[in-house]
Amino acid sequence: MPLKSGKSNIGENINTEEAAGKPRKQAIAIALNVARKAGGGGVFSGYIPGTTGGRTDNKPINVESGAFVVPADILSGLGEGNSHAGWAALAREYGLGAPPTKADGGPVGDPTPIVAASGEGVIPPAAIIAKHGNLDTGHSVLDALVKHVRTRTIKKLKSLPAPKRN
Repeated sequence: MPLKSGKSNIGENINTEEAAGKPRKQAIAIALNVARKAGGGGVFSGYIPGTTGGRTDNKPINVESGAFVVPADILSGLGEGNSHAGWAALAREYGLGAPPTKADGGPVGDPTPIVAASGEGVIPPAAIIAKHGNLDTGHSVLDALVKHVRTRTIKKLKSLPAPKRN
């Protein structure tokens, strides 16, 4: 069965592809690609707002090729438990506006469809290049930041006293 074009049909197209035997991740990628080709090619950068958990990838968006998606737990760790504060600090560091921004494409590459989670943040490739000189170096630095913040957060959580019992 042919897939329907447009963003409003992404869920239906995912179901169609899964019914045809495609694995879930492949079905999602195909449906997002069909939506992008139908004119949904704008890209997202900034903090991804929402009320679902930070490990629930359920927001189909396009990001610029070369963008870096900062996991929700890292933003929370940077903000001492507050993802918004963590994004604000990282946004200042990379010269980005703290609120979410939406753009219509960018110079680095085609929009790349992804499925993201609430509480994550997308750093556009231009900001990474501006800060680090090139994408490879920037991604290496950001990967190291993710590892460092996770290690620091785990160490901090282990040092906290246990909850009081009634």
